[in-house]
Amino acid sequence: MKLTINRPKWIGEVVSYSHDSHMKKTFYNEFIFGSVQGKVGEFVLVSNADAVDPDTPEGCDVAEIIKLFETEDNEDPYRAIVRWYSRPHDVPKRTIRSLQLDKKLEVILDERPFDNDISIETFFSSCVVLGAKIDDDPVTEAKKLEGHVSVPVFVCRYKLVGSAYSAKIEPYLDVSENAVNKSSLKSAFRASSRDSSSGNNVAKQNKSNQPLSSKVDGIMKLCLKTSFPLDVDTEDNVLEANREKRRKECDREINELKSNLSPVKRSFRNDFAPPIESSHINHITTKASEALLGRTSYVLVKKLNLEEVIHKK
Repeated sequence: MKLTINRPKWIGEVVSYSHDSHMKKTFYNEFIFGSVQGKVGEFVLVSNADAVDPDTPEGCDVAEIIKLFETEDNEDPYRAIVRWYSRPHDVPKRTIRSLQLDKKLEVILDERPFDNDISIETFFSSCVVLGAKIDDDPVTEAKKLEGHVSVPVFVCRYKLVGSAYSAKIEPYLDVSENAVNKSSLKSAFRASSRDSSSGNNVAKQNKSNQPLSSKVDGIMKLCLKTSFPLDVDTEDNVLEANREKRRKECDREINELKSNLSPVKRSFRNDFAPPIESSHINHITTKASEALLGRTSYVLVKKLNLEEVIHKK
């Protein structure tokens, strides 16, 4: 009896070709692998070999498909570039300590430098991730698709930005952006990267008398739509407020540099050094710790310069 191996298959025409590291890559927009069918921009559950139950939705990681391609590698040619979404227990606890999260329903866009080139054969099933604002109720948002889809539904209100050594939580959607159009199942399945970053092509709204920022001679000024002129005292107050804000940012960054990363299931990319224990912050033992100390020193000097400017005034 001949054993049949289930392999991914491409749907549609070739999108493009490229040569990377002496290896040819052929890109596609859509695939089918067993019962899993997906395309670029959609979401999947990825089996996690380190999980207790890797063959269940609870034992999978959530990812958005960015690219689909085939290589000349005979062993594992069907590949995908993904963007990772972490469950709350997989991010540093210090970053979400003050947040009220639904641990079963919510995921967090994780922009730390994980390895994002994975095999399509690790895909467990399709899923949906709905982008939401921080004051939205995750349960209410998920219920909007109840009865319309038969795959797991997750809600994303936050994103984790930063490096392997320091990370902080930010809103997944900018407060000035329009909410993702969830009335259409198509847009719910294909929530794209523009909802998680700069918000390009999303209309921005400003109510009457809402503060707007404008850059004049290198100085960020807050002004109203009514365009009231700013006098000299007001400009000085704005400058001093901005300096104080930058000083607080320096303090926060120093504290973050000294914090530990929580363990995660996925591995960081090979071009990033492993995390450093906080107890070794003051000891130069590796190139990674040298870089970390250098960054801390830079921030301290930056803070001292700001304090010197304030004292001179």
